[in-house]
Amino acid sequence: MRRLAPLVSLVLWCIAVGHLGLARVEAAQVFDMAEAQWRARVFPIAPLTAAQSCTFASGQDAAVGAWLSVGPWVSGMYTSRYEYRTAVPPAGGVLRGWFRTENLPAGYALVYLRYRYADGSTADRTLALGSAVQWQRFELPVRTVPPGAPTDLTIALGLGALTQGRLLFAGVEWAELPTEAEWFPPMAGPLVRGRPLPSTPAPRYRVEWQQGTAWLIAPDGRPWYLRSVDAPSFKSIEAGRAVVGQAHAAGFNAFGGWPGDLYWLTRTNNALVAEGAAPMPLVLALSYESLSNVDWMIHPTEGGGGAGHEFPDVYDPDFEPAFRAIVSSRLAMTGGASWFVGWFVGNELTFRDLHRRLASPACWGAYVVFLRMRYGDSIAALNAAWGAALADFGALTPELADPLARAGAKYEDAAAFKRVTVQRFYTRTAAIIRELDPGRLVFSPRFNDFGHFQEAEADLLAAAFDAVAVNVYPQNCEGGLAPAERDYFAAVAATGLPVLIGEWSVPAWDSGYYDGGHPLDFSWARTVLSQAERAWQAARLQLQFYNLPFVIGADWFKWHDIEGAGNRWANRGLCRADGTPWAELQLALGEVGAAIDAAESGAIYGCYRRWATALVGTGDDPAADRDGDGRSDLLEYAQNTDPLAADQASG
Repeated sequence: MRRLAPLVSLVLWCIAVGHLGLARVEAAQVFDMAEAQWRARVFPIAPLTAAQSCTFASGQDAAVGAWLSVGPWVSGMYTSRYEYRTAVPPAGGVLRGWFRTENLPAGYALVYLRYRYADGSTADRTLALGSAVQWQRFELPVRTVPPGAPTDLTIALGLGALTQGRLLFAGVEWAELPTEAEWFPPMAGPLVRGRPLPSTPAPRYRVEWQQGTAWLIAPDGRPWYLRSVDAPSFKSIEAGRAVVGQAHAAGFNAFGGWPGDLYWLTRTNNALVAEGAAPMPLVLALSYESLSNVDWMIHPTEGGGGAGHEFPDVYDPDFEPAFRAIVSSRLAMTGGASWFVGWFVGNELTFRDLHRRLASPACWGAYVVFLRMRYGDSIAALNAAWGAALADFGALTPELADPLARAGAKYEDAAAFKRVTVQRFYTRTAAIIRELDPGRLVFSPRFNDFGHFQEAEADLLAAAFDAVAVNVYPQNCEGGLAPAERDYFAAVAATGLPVLIGEWSVPAWDSGYYDGGHPLDFSWARTVLSQAERAWQAARLQLQFYNLPFVIGADWFKWHDIEGAGNRWANRGLCRADGTPWAELQLALGEVGAAIDAAESGAIYGCYRRWATALVGTGDDPAADRDGDGRSDLLEYAQNTDPLAADQASG
């Protein structure tokens, strides 16, 4: 990854330049930073106390004044945080302050907003801070408030995952939203990704680095950036053609994730190939819902750690045959087609606290064998390390072996076994796919947040997979990626692998799903206000993803909004649940797709401006001067937008 560092830093800086600043306002509630005005909250695991679980501290700094800190946090559940004791009115506002991080992975530092109702219920929102080795200013606009007239808002800062690091914060204040700010302006930004070079044809899709930029290479040798969407269900080839056409018009060039009906998608693609037309490439995510006969890795009292996202017990003798059966069933439908790009080996599995999930029978048996080998079959050696008094290894139980805190020999043993377990999962799943479908790309499981990726033994990914997959749902406070999200991408890129965004989308408040008429979906905390803002934010994000040189594609989740499935109501779709398109969103993403296609074809290398006056398109002249001022529109826009883009555009 050393060869990528300068370019990665430059592009992330380019994104940061486009991150909008907030206008200053006078009306603000300044928080008293005296420790007595904040409530330390941690949720310990008995018999450990709060003091044993997390360190809370205070101090003074010449630059920022009084500060508070949270961490290290070595044991407990949920979060650890300092809550301000005085609630604020539950309206929109801007949270401002200073923060610094020590030894803290990307995304672990969080702001918590808890809206309380008269009946005692709550609605929560979390916003991630970035990483800052020196004191850094943060400003987080909060523009949406949950429905139902909450009575007050409690604000807290703290940690979202167990860590030896800590968060320090100071100078916190809650201010009115500036009325003059334009949060999501109709300007998506420049295209600055390296130009692709034709490669050698091959039977299968593959990944290739070209001058520091990663590309998917199509079977015809064409470098290609994947812009996929989860395909809806359809039941005929003609319906499939219509879906493919709609996807193309909305800026997508592939299907990803879980297609609604893999059988009809395959038939549609095969029909297009037979006619000499271009099929719709597919990246397929494997679901473990059918592993009904396989145990999950579980804690003796806390369970598997996430309904629908449990980690399979890879020591269960039924796991590998069941996984093989899942792959074989999908492969029977795709038939080894050249339009099939590759596999995600899983989705949003629970890596967090996996070292404590030792109680499933096969896993527990494997752990006892591991401990016997680690301690030379000496129970005396284990007793000395753990401070225990066990008669023999047969006296061990999952409860006795549970490392309540992330410290000491018991934790170190469990963490070492967890690493072996994760490596086994990576190598076995990838090997089975490559055995059954030789030459096909194999991508990591799709990691669903900062904490799960950080605990996924990321240094082992490169030995098993062709790219690392992450699901990214931006917090959408302002236009584009937030600082914490940029830090997260930098951490993922440090694996040295190309990155494939397995899921992303932007919801909007005006969709009608978040106004109190339905159960409040967790996506409310990521909403922008309107479909117009949604369109511009989606366009900006799609271009920012494309500009990251290590990203090879991104999959929009999903085709239709979620209406009632699992009691969820969410504005995730390109279309309403009844199939009516969200026109502004599809138009904006379609323009971005055209811009990227034009850049990759060599027709133009430049920028996307706005729907009606896009500067790009197949055949456009880079020297065009449409406003008659004697300067190239492309160069003029690039110079006004970003110095890096200006350099690219001029030569």
